[in-house]
Amino acid sequence: MRKANRRTRTTMAVTGLVAALTAGLLAAAPARADAKFRITAYESWKCLDVRGGVSAPGQDVQVWDCHGGAGQRWSWRGTSIVSDLRPDLCLDVRGGVATPGQDVQIWNCNGGAGQRWTYRSGSLVSDLRPDLCLDGRGGAGRGHDVQIWTCNGAIGSQRWYLEA
Repeated sequence: MRKANRRTRTTMAVTGLVAALTAGLLAAAPARADAKFRITAYESWKCLDVRGGVSAPGQDVQVWDCHGGAGQRWSWRGTSIVSDLRPDLCLDVRGGVATPGQDVQIWNCNGGAGQRWTYRSGSLVSDLRPDLCLDGRGGAGRGHDVQIWTCNGAIGSQRWYLEA
């Protein structure tokens, strides 16, 4: 009987751990497609920001102090991340080029691979290549540009929170 109780306790503990991890992962990304969220750097607690709040295609994306403006609010449309500045502007890898170091900008939403993202283990992974992640160039400090870079699994400039 003692073995059965130990097995039951182990099963319950594992089940509880799986449930907690699943709840944490699901809470990390907004549940609704139209839910607004900000993308916050784990490293610095700064936000993904459209430089200067300019709502023009080609505008750079940077890491900046969180202020809640439209240039820091995003939503999911399928696997694209849409800027709250304009509903036709998406987070985009400049030119759709799958090369580490390529800049990230906002661009007219077109559904291309350079605009498709997966939130995995705290990183935003580009659909261009499964080994390229959203990355703060030189770290996630204030004013740093955003690029794609080889995913390294580090808790540095490639870790992001999606906060409602």
